[in-house]
This record gives sequence, structure tokens and C-alpha cells, in this order.
Amino acid sequence: MMCGKVAYIKAGPYQPILSEYPTYNSKKHPRYFQPSWFKQFSWLEYSPSNDAVFYLPCSLFNSNASSHFGSTAFTQSGFSNWKKVHDTLSLDRQTTQQIAINCLRLKSNIDVVRWLSFQGCAFRVSYDEKVEDVLESAPQNASYTSSTIQKEIWQIYANRVRNVNREEIGDRKFSIIVDEARDESKKEQMAIILRFVDKQGQLTSGKGRNQIGTLQRPVTSLLKMYNATSTILENLKNITSNYSQRGDAHNEYNKLRSFEFIFILHMMKEVLGVTDNLCQALQRRSQDILNALSLVFTTKYLIQKLKDDGWNELLKNVISFCETWELDFPDMNAQYIVGRSHNKKEDVTVEHHYRVDILFC
Repeated sequence: MMCGKVAYIKAGPYQPILSEYPTYNSKKHPRYFQPSWFKQFSWLEYSPSNDAVFYLPCSLFNSNASSHFGSTAFTQSGFSNWKKVHDTLSLDRQTTQQIAINCLRLKSNIDVVRWLSFQGCAFRVSYDEKVEDVLESAPQNASYTSSTIQKEIWQIYANRVRNVNREEIGDRKFSIIVDEARDESKKEQMAIILRFVDKQGQLTSGKGRNQIGTLQRPVTSLLKMYNATSTILENLKNITSNYSQRGDAHNEYNKLRSFEFIFILHMMKEVLGVTDNLCQALQRRSQDILNALSLVFTTKYLIQKLKDDGWNELLKNVISFCETWELDFPDMNAQYIVGRSHNKKEDVTVEHHYRVDILFC
């Protein structure tokens, strides 16, 4: 149905040039449709059977007919009062400034919908002063900020993305990778990756800028804001009135200040630093298979080198971090104790646990 309407819009309004048009009003003052109005009002569509004109876009896409008198003149019943044609058909008599303002309203909302969709954010946003003034001064029926308009814009983007993907894939092989994980707020987050071989024979996928960012930023951000995060959790476990939230804050605070958490945090920083180039290469739109394979071998070599030669430097950084924030750290030569049970692993030192059980695995 929508495709038919779009095709109708592309074909343009029906504007027949007849040798004679039906006469309206009395014989003393006959009035009839003037074909010159087609040039003056490009959106005008004439119906010979009804001897009336319609506003093509509104007649096709208007789904909520108003009960006000005359509201359906250009959408359903048609307009045929030729005496008042110039007073009524003045819909396009807008100043350059008005047209610019209308374009700014629509463009701002399109940009917002595109950005929020790309980031996967909720449709709540604030505008800069210029755009906000324009939207506040807009008529209630022309601000383009309703959820219906936003969903229509989003649907148009979705259709264009699907069409581009279909054209690029054609009848070639493709795969869809779906991954889902639960975040700290207990909400499921799903990532969908489409991969296929394009016309040039290159492996193609999404750019993956969001995926690349999510690998390193949380780790480095937590290291930089460790003290602030620790202080917030400490305050929450002391002042929160809800016992459940207080218990959660207490547990998270203890985990945050544990040596094992600090060690794994620093280890992940090193590992992600090694794999960063490979991640970015594999998530580029066009893949160079030989370069990707080379990066895989290089990454494997660097990870193995980290395991073989990086222990002392890693441990030094972890202990230095603990000393900076006054955190306890164990004696590496002591016997390792499992959790709260205080069960000792025979012949397993603390150093062996962190170096072999965690770093080497």
C-alpha cells in the first residue's frame, strides 16, 4: 500500500488539460477550472469526474480526518469553489524565511532520529538554542516532534538500509551473527552483524564503531575514575534506605576494592591494548583477508609474549595502583586460599594462582 502511494507521488499529480471544463455557478457569472493553475500550484491535482481539485500529498497520506468544516476539501471531497480559488490555494505562499524555518524543523528531527537510532538511545533529546526556539514557535501541528512522526522517519531510514543491503548482497552468500548479553541494569543488549561478500569479492560487514568503543573505554574509564566510583559505592552502602540496594552496593564495593578485581582490570587493559588493532581491522566495512590473517598471527604472538615476559611489569603496575589507593594486596609467595571457605590449595601459591590460573588461561 505504501509503495503504491510512493509511486503515485513520484509520478506526480494528475493534471489533465481539457478543451473545456465544467461550468460552476450561474450562467450570468460562469466560473470554471483554469489549467493555468497547474503551473501556479504544482501540487494541484484535478479530478474531471468530480470537477474538483485535491492536494496530492495530503489526499494520499492523510489518515486522521478532522471533524472541522472544510477540513476534507483537499483530501476527500475535493475543492471546487473557483470564486475563492486564489484565497484558498495560497498554501505555497510562504516567505523564504518561513520555508527555511520549516526545513530546519524537519531536518533537526531527522538528524536527531538518525543519531539516536545509530547510538541505540531512547528518543529523548535537547536541542541547541536556535533549533529549540524554532521548535517552540512552531504550530502544534507542524513541530514534527510527535512519536508518530519520529517513528515514520525511523521507518524510512530502516527501509533505506534494508534496500541498500539487498542491492549490495544480491544473490550472493551472507551470514547474520547475533550476540546477546545482560548489562549491569539487568537489561538484555543485542548486537546483530550482517556479513557478506560484495561485488568486488571483498568480505563486508558493519563498521562496528560502537563495538570497538565498548571494548576499551569501560576499562580505561574505570581505572581513571576508580576513586570516584569507589566513593560513590561507599556512600550508597551507608546512606541508602533500601536494604536490598544497600546490600548490592556493599557487595560491589568489596569486589571493587579486592586485589583480584584490580589484577583482572589491569590484565584486561593490557590484553585489549594488544587486540585493539585486530578488532578494528575485523570490523571495517571492507576486509583485506591477507592483512586480517597477518594481524591474527601478530596478535597471537603479542598475547603469548605478554604471558611469557609481561608478568613482572603487570604485577608492578597492579601493586603500584593498590598502594596509590591504599588497597590491600597479598604476599605472592603465600599459599593461595580459595574464597571464604579458607580452604588452602596444596602447593599453590598466590603468584601461581594469578599468573597461571588467570593470566595464562
